[in-house]
This record gives sequence, C-alpha cells and structure tokens, in this order.
Amino acid sequence: MKNARSNKHNNKSIKAKMLIQVGGLVVMVFVIVSIIIATYTNLAFVKNQVDILENSDKHIVSEIDNYFTRYITMIEQMATDQSAVHISESLAAGEDQTQNPHYQDVMNMLVKSSQLEQDSIIATYIAALDANTLICSDGWIPDSDFDIKSRDYYAAVTSDKTFVSEPYVDQTTGKSIVTIAVPIHNPAGKIVGIAGVDMEITKLNDMVMQQKLGHNGYYILVSATNAVLSHKNTDMLLKDVTEIGLSKPIVDNITQGIADKIAYKNNGESYYGGVSQIESTGWRLISAIPKSEFNSDLTSTNLILLSTFFIGIIAIGFTIVFFTDKILKPLTNLTHVAERIADGDTKAEIDMHNISEHTKDEVGQMTLSFYRMVNTIKHNVAVVKRVADGDMTVFVDIRSEEDELGKSLYRLVQSNDKMYADMLNIASQVTTGLDLCQYFGHRKLNFFSPHRTNTER
Repeated sequence: MKNARSNKHNNKSIKAKMLIQVGGLVVMVFVIVSIIIATYTNLAFVKNQVDILENSDKHIVSEIDNYFTRYITMIEQMATDQSAVHISESLAAGEDQTQNPHYQDVMNMLVKSSQLEQDSIIATYIAALDANTLICSDGWIPDSDFDIKSRDYYAAVTSDKTFVSEPYVDQTTGKSIVTIAVPIHNPAGKIVGIAGVDMEITKLNDMVMQQKLGHNGYYILVSATNAVLSHKNTDMLLKDVTEIGLSKPIVDNITQGIADKIAYKNNGESYYGGVSQIESTGWRLISAIPKSEFNSDLTSTNLILLSTFFIGIIAIGFTIVFFTDKILKPLTNLTHVAERIADGDTKAEIDMHNISEHTKDEVGQMTLSFYRMVNTIKHNVAVVKRVADGDMTVFVDIRSEEDELGKSLYRLVQSNDKMYADMLNIASQVTTGLDLCQYFGHRKLNFFSPHRTNTER
C-alpha cells in the first residue's frame, strides 16, 4: 500500500511538472501573443473608430457649410443685384424710400429671396449707408433714431467681407436668430450698402440633431464666441460652452480650435469626440459619443480574444493531462510489476497487449527491455526452484557475456551436479562394501554350522 501511494504521488508529480513546465511555457507564449494581438487590435480599432468619427464629423460639417452656403450665396446675389446697388447709391438721408425709382425692384427681389426658405428666413433687407436706412422684405421702415453703424451687421462694412452674427433672440418673435450680411459695392468698388438676411436657426438645430452618431451619440454646435447653437438638451441653447457640463480638455480644444479626437467628460460621463471647424461661419461642431459605445466593438473583440485565450489554455491543460496519462500508463504498470517483483512475487505479469503503439518510442523500448528482464528473473527463479527440488538436469540460459546471475546459476548447477555424481559414486561404493560384508558373513555362519561334518568344514 505504501508503494502504491508512493507511485500515485510520483505520477501526480510528473503531471504537475508537465502542467507547470509545458503548460507554463505555453501560457507564457499565449500571454505574449495575446498582448501583441490585443495591442495591435486596440490600436487598429481605435484608429478605425476615429476615422469613422472623423468622416461622420466631416459629413455634418459639410451639411452645415452647405446650409449656410445657400444663404450666403443668396445674399451675395442680392448684393450684386443692380437695383440694390442703385438704391444704395441714390437714396438720400430722410428721403421716402418708397418714392425711389428702384424701390419696387428691390422689394420684389427681397420678397422673392425671403420666399426661398419661408420656414427659416425671417426677413431680407438692403441697408443704404448714406441714407442710414433699411429696405425690408416685410415692409418695415426704420424710424428717425435708427443708426445703421450701431448694428452688428455693420461689421460687414468694416471688414469688407461676409459677416455671420452670433445668435440672438428676436424681440418680436422670441426665436433664436442669426444675421448674415454682405457688403454692397458700386462699380467703383466703394461700399455703398449691405445686403442681409435674418434667419431662424431652429431648422439648423433640427438638422444637427437628426445626424446620427452611433446609437447614443450626438453633436453640439457652438458659435465663434462659444455660444451653444445646437444641443440635444434645449435648455443648453445659447449658453456658453463652459456652462454645459463639458470637462476642461474638450473646452480647451473648443476655445483653441484644436481638432484632435480625445476622451472627455460630459456631465460626469465618459465621452469621446473632437472639434471640427465650420469655415463658412467660424462656428465649431463638437462630436459626443459615449466612450462605452465608442469602444463597444473593441470590448467585444477583447472578450473574444480573452475567451479564446482561456479556452486554449484549458484545452492545452486537458491535452497535457491526457497525453501525460497515456505516457504514464505503461510506466505505472511497470512500476507496479517492479514493486511486486521487489516483494518477491514472481507471478507478476507485464501487459503487452497495448505496447505495440509505443514500440517505436522510448517508453516502448523500456517496456520491452523490462519484459525481457522479468522473463529472465522468472527463468532464473524457475532454475533455482528445480535445483532446490533436486533436479540437476535443469538448463540455465546464459543471456550474454554480462549475465553474471546466469553464469553463477550455471556454475551452481554444475557444482551440484558434480557433487551429486560424487555422492552417487560414494553411495555405490558403500553399497558394494555392504554386499560383500553380507556375503562373507553368511559364508562364515555356514562354516561353523553343527550340521556340517569335519570333512565339509
């Protein structure tokens, strides 16, 4: 029992060594390969997601640019209209604009322009700088205290380029309005007026909100002065970008015009996105997608890699155990036979039925050698038994020049055989002597018999 327990313990030790050494090496290789694959996969996925995000950002920026380009193109056409140029040059301060010969043409042009986007355009107008007045598509005429130079859109004159105002709330309608203004030049190149449009940005906000950014992502549109123009939470509209819950990294990128895609906090939650510039207006678009969604494909891939890793490790562990058991089985049988023979049990047998599959490897060769050794031991034991039983005719098989036990048994049998022959010879001689003694003793008795005559004696 002690030997059996020792054998079982040794088998477990070999299994443990195989698992630790071979399995440990495989696990180390798996870990290194998994780290390399995971690192490469992470970089590739992040780059792919960033590319997708950038393409999405470019698309919505293009949509916003196109939206404003339509209006800017319309205003630029208004600024080059000859009736607008003539009325801006000819209208004098205090003159009744309706009496100007170009008034009706200008009104027709303004009304026609305002009807192009009736759900967005509040009004179109022409500002005559010298007359300090406006000709509006809705027929509104400024009063005497009107000062054109105090208006925001007068920046189109001072900068001599297209001006897009910051959003403001119209006092009449209560809607968020943006003004686009373009300077009007006469043939000599002098700025004589301004063509402008007041447009509601509700449609712009709806357009931005309709843009899909994953499942839960959205866009934020801010003006050149960082006022929020579009947000999924309407309570954030017209607030400063620093007041809507964005963390410092993304706010810094917004204020500095940095277009890198970064991770940031949005009202305490982790988001990923970046800033894109809208060239036509100077406004900026901020993409905001939950980081969990941004990394969802990467997380799924990492889970698959991790699952594959653990399945591979388990499969390798089972494979090592299976083949270790397969290799150890004949060794276990040999150990069991060896233990029995060591205890003097010469009836132990080696199972050779399944040894053919191992005959070409070291285990098979060892088993065959052990089988020959066991048979030799059994043969020698049989020789000793027969000698012990007095059989001096037993044959001793000397296996090789190095077979000292066989040689010794052979000498023992030969010695015993000679001794037995000598004993037989001695016994024969003793028997012959006894027979002679018996013969002569009998003759002596007959010689002295009283029945014999003297002559016979």
